[in-house]
Amino acid sequence: MRRTRRGLLALGAASPFAACSNALSQSAVQPPPSYPAKPIRLLIGFAPGGATDIAARLAAPILSELLGQQVVLENRSGAGGNLATELTARAPADGYTLLMLTPGQVVTNPLLMRVPCDPERDVTAIARMTAGQLVTVVPKDSPFRDLRQLLEAARARSRGNPLSYGTPGPGTSQHIVMEMLKKEGGFEATHVPYRGSGPAVADLIGGKIDFMTDSVSPTLPHVRAGLLRAIAVTGREAHPDFPGAVTLDSVVPGVVMTTWVGLGGPPDLPPALMAYLTDVLRRTVSHPGFTERIKDLGGQSPWLSPQNFTAAVSAERSSIGAVIRSAGIRME
Repeated sequence: MRRTRRGLLALGAASPFAACSNALSQSAVQPPPSYPAKPIRLLIGFAPGGATDIAARLAAPILSELLGQQVVLENRSGAGGNLATELTARAPADGYTLLMLTPGQVVTNPLLMRVPCDPERDVTAIARMTAGQLVTVVPKDSPFRDLRQLLEAARARSRGNPLSYGTPGPGTSQHIVMEMLKKEGGFEATHVPYRGSGPAVADLIGGKIDFMTDSVSPTLPHVRAGLLRAIAVTGREAHPDFPGAVTLDSVVPGVVMTTWVGLGGPPDLPPALMAYLTDVLRRTVSHPGFTERIKDLGGQSPWLSPQNFTAAVSAERSSIGAVIRSAGIRME
């Protein structure tokens, strides 16, 4: 049953977000009649512990408060996020199934593999929530003290006993930037795809893989704890949380990658529902409970509206497609 206004006010008084809830709950966009009348399912295409999962868990309590219904997180990992994407594409356009979006799901996967649906046609891009660069990390006891040492070892071992690197899955930004680095850096390495960043980072800490390039939010806590060492970042500028890490581009020119997390839904969402969800997400992303935690984890939360987000995704398909063709990237 949908909560009453009195119930919502009571919830706000008891909530850790109460200080901002009254201001944020005021919206010029009214919900469609009777929406939402039941809990909303938010699909995450990767295992717990990665950047997409972290963003979802930070957003969910704020979304629940603003919507007046519980937002239930559901990790449906597999195939680089394609499983969750397909479930969303086949769901009714009623606002009760939403999807955490990543570049891999809607940009690179369709360029690299046969996918069960066309994300450009079958997924509605609602808005971008976070953005940032990636970081290359090694275990604390790794013999590689910096990026140059890692590259030298990778080149020396390319033929006989190649280094191994992990990713959250095939076709992800983490996978693409590593393929770029291999080509431009002149080495081979064994790709170990996981069902999300969480298990990949755990294996890296345990020494089961040699290195990985991943989002900042799942790696920064382990760098701060001394379990991992950051040796490079993928943006054009240094990252303030990794003062000793160089940019990949400064050592291997042309290797640059940023990533993002957004929210999507099934195709053909009704305009009134789309407008309401967009407004709720805008208020969620601007909520201090979200922005401050994302900042603490080394990220940013630059909002993009549906129109701008859709245009940015379309432009990224073109640019990443050119990178894939130029680098000759193929799925193993």
